[in-house]
Amino acid sequence: FGNKMINKLVLNFVKLVSELLKEDMILYRLSKDKFAVLFKNLETYNDVISWLNNLKNTLKKPIEIDANDLIIRCHSGIFNIEMEKYDGLDNNSICEYAEIAFEKAKGLNVSDYIIYDISLGKLIKKEQLMEEDLRKAIKKGELIVYIQPQCDASNRKIIGFEALVRWNNPKYINDSPQHFIELAEKNNMIIPIGKIIIRQVLQIAKKLEGQGITISINVSPAQLIQDGFVTQMIGMTEEEKVNPNMIALEITETFLVQNIKLMAEKMKVLKKHRTKIKFIAYAVFRMMSVLIGRMTYVVVFR
Repeated sequence: FGNKMINKLVLNFVKLVSELLKEDMILYRLSKDKFAVLFKNLETYNDVISWLNNLKNTLKKPIEIDANDLIIRCHSGIFNIEMEKYDGLDNNSICEYAEIAFEKAKGLNVSDYIIYDISLGKLIKKEQLMEEDLRKAIKKGELIVYIQPQCDASNRKIIGFEALVRWNNPKYINDSPQHFIELAEKNNMIIPIGKIIIRQVLQIAKKLEGQGITISINVSPAQLIQDGFVTQMIGMTEEEKVNPNMIALEITETFLVQNIKLMAEKMKVLKKHRTKIKFIAYAVFRMMSVLIGRMTYVVVFR
């Protein structure tokens, strides 16, 4: 909608929150769309939850701005200031603990808030350490692609492979790949990781040339949105001298529906280059077929 609309929305939001403030409550603006409320002299910490629920109910009503009805959803991180429980508690650490809870709350679908506790802090520190190690892994070449066979049950023949990335680091041997992939997407590391995966898949495909198989790569939404992804994909395929028909890009239906026009243009180019596209849902396949023409490859069910 543009900055003008957003500024109006923020002002409306501030007005709504201010009307809900009681005595001994102070509202602060931390950044463009992030706010803090300090609750003083609470009888019980449950009063904070009650206040947040009131805010949630207030925000159920759309905010009208320039003939647009806008719905706001807030995520909140809560830190109970207990001086006796935490060593060296000061203003900075209080804000940091609330921020940690807030960042965790942003990833929730079942609840809009998280209350900070010590175990949450340990989890965040583990994620920070994993992020540092993942950056090193990209440079050291610790990310390795394995291929999982896809078989035709009627004749017991391998008809293709699915590319799976694994982190060759004993520290994370028991961690699900989904964990570090989600972390990489959140911290903008998925672009270099995706490039590593595609390069390795193309090198494997070259070795399997002439076998009549396809290797599927699950492509991250962050990669698909990236400017130059299509050019990069085509360029790498040509560098490795791989038949594009051997490569299939797996794309989830949720992401496609949200970015239908952008993805249609990108896939038209890839289709001309003979790269196969896999859709997870049949309904999306039908919709995309209309936009970009007859598809080369389809997976109806997963």
